[in-house]
Amino acid sequence: MIKAALKSLLGRKVRLLMSTFAIVLGVAFVAGSLIFSDTLSRSFTALFASTVGDVVVRPEGGTTADGAPSTVTLPGSLVEQLKDVPGAARVDGNVSAFGVFVVSKSGKVVSGFGPPAIGGNWSDAPAGHGLQGLTIVQGHEPHGADEVVLDERTAERAGYVVGDKVDIIPSTATAIPADGQPVASTRIEPELVGIAGFPSGGSLNGATYAAFDTPTAQALFLGGEDAYTDIWVTAEDGVSQERLRDDVEPRLADGVEAVTGDDAADESASDLVDAISFLTTFLLIFAGISLVVGAFLIVNTFSILVAQRSRELALLRALGASKRQVMWSVQLEAFVLGVLGATIGLGLGVLLAMGIRALFANFGLDLSGQPLIFAPRTFIASYAVGILVTMAAAWLPARRTGRIAPVQAMRDDIALPESSLRRRFVWGLALTVLGLVVLMLGLFVDLPHSGWQVGGGVLGILLGVAAMSPVISKPFLALARTAYARVFGSVGNLAGQNSLRNPRRTTATASALMIGLALACTMAIVGDSAKASVDKSVSENFVGDFVVSNVIGSGFSPVIGDQMTEVDGVDQVVRERFGSAERDGDNQFVAAVDPGTSTRSSSTSTTGAAWPRAGCCSSAPGPTTTTSRPATSSAWTCRPASAPTPSAASSRTTRSSRPRSCSASTTSWRPASRRATTC
Repeated sequence: MIKAALKSLLGRKVRLLMSTFAIVLGVAFVAGSLIFSDTLSRSFTALFASTVGDVVVRPEGGTTADGAPSTVTLPGSLVEQLKDVPGAARVDGNVSAFGVFVVSKSGKVVSGFGPPAIGGNWSDAPAGHGLQGLTIVQGHEPHGADEVVLDERTAERAGYVVGDKVDIIPSTATAIPADGQPVASTRIEPELVGIAGFPSGGSLNGATYAAFDTPTAQALFLGGEDAYTDIWVTAEDGVSQERLRDDVEPRLADGVEAVTGDDAADESASDLVDAISFLTTFLLIFAGISLVVGAFLIVNTFSILVAQRSRELALLRALGASKRQVMWSVQLEAFVLGVLGATIGLGLGVLLAMGIRALFANFGLDLSGQPLIFAPRTFIASYAVGILVTMAAAWLPARRTGRIAPVQAMRDDIALPESSLRRRFVWGLALTVLGLVVLMLGLFVDLPHSGWQVGGGVLGILLGVAAMSPVISKPFLALARTAYARVFGSVGNLAGQNSLRNPRRTTATASALMIGLALACTMAIVGDSAKASVDKSVSENFVGDFVVSNVIGSGFSPVIGDQMTEVDGVDQVVRERFGSAERDGDNQFVAAVDPGTSTRSSSTSTTGAAWPRAGCCSSAPGPTTTTSRPATSSAWTCRPASAPTPSAASSRTTRSSRPRSCSASTTSWRPASRRATTC
């Protein structure tokens, strides 16, 4: 029976090859998503492992809810106090800040829509477990306020070489010239004296890094305060991270904590990977859709196969083959088809992962330094999905082969036994109702993992409608036959009668198309509805003329707001700042307006972004943020209705009726971190 099944399969090579495409696309999405997610996870795990010390001393609340350094710092004297800790080889203080943008020679910011623009002080301290972190690969360390070091990838993308003047826009309002006196400025131009990289390979995954000497970094990012954002304690040989952490902890004041480098790296990597795990979920959803559609195609394929081979299968029964042997011969063909489809899909998944990596590189997440990761789970999942889905889809046609009697081999025509349409309709109706109930529970009841309920409900409805389709499609088929007969004459009438003669076959062929169109229409409706909702909210509530923000929505220097007030035609500048806060374990968003720059205030909400309908003009001073160093800022700028559009600001502002971070009385979106609006 095995030989007979394989010979039958090989005798129809074209059908075999075409049938594999029903499963290839689904397996490709599964394999591609797993390969990319494993590559992403490995890349960030390796990156964070090489950017933490053996023990990291940090203030509690030293980072914001979105992972950026907060304004809480450690006193510089703590470095000296920790140097005499037993087992400590060295202690190094670090200064870090986000929103330090490097501008390329072409005048464009070197960044993307996700990876941060990092600034800080240069340190040659080794990473945890003696790993080699960023190292000067060309030039030397920065010394003085007019020198800077860039990472390799940033220098390459910006077009800078050692000796060039680097255009940098800091997130704060002060710059340090050669005489050491801080001045208000929106940019600085230090000399590039060194390029840093990972000698053993790797990259910052699209982030940019500009390093200054410690006094300059403290002046730029900490307002000249003798402080650090965190401190690394390097262990002596033979001293474990846990033992060193236990020795460090008693030396720390309240509000300061010590964690091992392994824990700090795992925490950072897991938080970041979780934040971008939506991509894996998105691809797996498409994989599920492809597999559902593919399963219908496989059912149709094997139904046709069984019908064509009915005489052959009846003859095998007459020669002594059992029902089970005949059924499993069909399942063997499905197994071979699944293996072939999974193999091709796995190869296509590799190409898909490479394409996703290249696509993300265009948005700033550069993983070119990390080779693709092929974990065992990728192969197991790909072949399991390909084989199980194919064999499960082929089970119904294979099961029907057991109903073929041996005596049917002597008949001229063989009609395979069919199940009752009434019973099929009842089961389909029950499945549709059950799917509708599950869908409603997922949409309107607060349940854990409600997305699974929604997906399961949609799948149940589609399968139920497909099961009922031979019955509910008859009126439509009759109407189509009448229309075709009038348009195409006898040919149309014959086609219509043929479709009515076997509604099972007709609807089975159309089911895959039905599901594909249903899902495509759903996505189109949801997308257009969301767009219309956002457009309506913006048009009703945003009254500003311009919105000024940086390319990734993080903070920028408040000096930009000051410069906007000097542009001809500008009536008012309102600075805003957004941030994340944690309350009762939940992350919430906080907005603030500088009352010194607005005669009428905006409102602040800890439960979302609630803006007054008066836009940038209201009647009472609003709250401001409290910070221990120069805060990043943003502004709304208002101009009189009769004033001309400010041409001097047009190159740095965006005239838009739909700014990316503006809404009113809504909590369904996450605002950008900071912005400036021109009214």
